[in-house]
Amino acid sequence: MSEPAEFTREAAIEIVEASPRFVGEHDRVAWQSLFAVGGVVEDPVGAAPSRKGERIRRGSDELARFYDTFIADNEIRFVVERDIVVGSEVIRDVAIHTVLGTGLQVVVPAILRYSLTWEAEEPRIARLEAYWELPRMSQQILKRGLRGLRTMLRTTWTMVRVQGLRGLTGYSKGMMRGIFGRGHEVAGQLARLLRDGDLEGLAGLFVPGAEIESLRDDEREVLSESPVAWAERLGCGACLSLSKVIASGWVVAFRFELQRGDESSRGIGFLIFARQTRRIERARFFLAR
Repeated sequence: MSEPAEFTREAAIEIVEASPRFVGEHDRVAWQSLFAVGGVVEDPVGAAPSRKGERIRRGSDELARFYDTFIADNEIRFVVERDIVVGSEVIRDVAIHTVLGTGLQVVVPAILRYSLTWEAEEPRIARLEAYWELPRMSQQILKRGLRGLRTMLRTTWTMVRVQGLRGLTGYSKGMMRGIFGRGHEVAGQLARLLRDGDLEGLAGLFVPGAEIESLRDDEREVLSESPVAWAERLGCGACLSLSKVIASGWVVAFRFELQRGDESSRGIGFLIFARQTRRIERARFFLAR
């Protein structure tokens, strides 16, 4: 896979918008063609990834089996709240409306991250990460009575039939491994400690040497600094408000609004946690236009 080249905002949005369009049209071939060889789908982040061209069996690779399990029998519609484009990355704030094969309707709040590349001089998706909370969504489905139970059983059977026990086990990792409630707690602490100007407490949320990256929509420069330097730059009285907080795997994704005096900015943020210490090893703030 080649190194990502420069993308215009229009080119990046065009390929990203093609993905939900082909999903809605149930065009598996066209959808798969959007991905580069070796391209990865993590949906949700925390579950085992599916790769294009890997573990080919009966003419079907991991990516095709992902499609056959989670897309083929469902009606899926994306409602996009915001796109942020930074170089070869596109961050999408979305709600995914799905009518499952049993007729059950669900709405999944999600944040998507697309990493793009060039392959044979054509834009392709190198990686798609979908941040949404699998345990919470599973609980909501089970609370829907007999139809919810039937939906879960049907989904599980489809997964076993299409992907085998290995696929079921890999997907189940999204239920069992991750930062979960602790991630929500730390995200709230980050906002509170910044507001209070508690630099020592804020630094304690991070592993030694952690960096906070600030990336602005349609710009290519990345500002990378330590958590303390980040807080000092924002200054006393800075207020970080978080909403749509999603713990997916070992990452917490969220909307944010940052207020500094009369200045305010909005965007999407990510906190990436170290598994052993459960402290933040990297934070990324994608600022909207």
